[in-house]
Amino acid sequence: MTKKKIFTNIYTYFILIVVSVFLIFPFIWLVFTSVKTEVQLFEVPVKILPDPFTIKNYIDVIQDGSMMVYLKNSLLISVLTTGIALVISIPAAYALAKIKFRAGMAFFMIILVIRMVPGVTQILPMFQVLTRLHLINTRIGLIISYLPGSVIFMIMLLRTFFMEFPQELEDAGMIDGLGTVGVIRRLVIPISLPGICSATLMSFLSSWNEFMYASVIIRSPELKTMPLGIQSYVSTFQIYWGKLTANAVIYVLPVVLFTIFASKGLIQGMTAGAVKE
Repeated sequence: MTKKKIFTNIYTYFILIVVSVFLIFPFIWLVFTSVKTEVQLFEVPVKILPDPFTIKNYIDVIQDGSMMVYLKNSLLISVLTTGIALVISIPAAYALAKIKFRAGMAFFMIILVIRMVPGVTQILPMFQVLTRLHLINTRIGLIISYLPGSVIFMIMLLRTFFMEFPQELEDAGMIDGLGTVGVIRRLVIPISLPGICSATLMSFLSSWNEFMYASVIIRSPELKTMPLGIQSYVSTFQIYWGKLTANAVIYVLPVVLFTIFASKGLIQGMTAGAVKE
């Protein structure tokens, strides 16, 4: 190995380590804060490591019971949004990728333009629509507000995978009498599963972490999602840092662990449709 190669590797790993520490440090600080006492949270000078270590904040949020309600709402809304988006996006993406029709490209360009529009500009029209439908302060209303963004994102991502799907396999399926629906169900979906899983995970996380629409549409405490539940620990006169950070760790940790273990498959899924063989 040449000196230039060694220097390049050292420089690359140094940059990766610095960036990793920069990205991971806020989460580490969050965890340490969640196991500090109320006195330690405000002591000067600030100490990173808790001394003594306490789990009182976790005991308090679990005994309170509201955290489980928030988690249940977040999970239910995210799963339903992702499932409905998949049912809509897979055939739509396949049609844009494989079926030639005159307005296909124009339709795809419209999707791209809508995707570029900031979400905050869509809150007022969405709120007015949901108000007329009497869906404000309902889970269904929140799911409806999440669907456009999830569907558009999935269509854009899955279209890339379906465009690279071998035409020979589709022709063979047609010869065997599968039809378009059969080809999608028995050939396209199983073979494109890495890309579909990546799109599913990213759509789920988008709904799981969403705060803006939820803060406008949801009013009742029993319907709050986890981001709204965490925000409720911020009052006009006080911020309950211990309970806030404990809730945040419980909320974030499952997603972080799942992403770490599924990172290899997620990267393969995200890059599989980007390279043409």
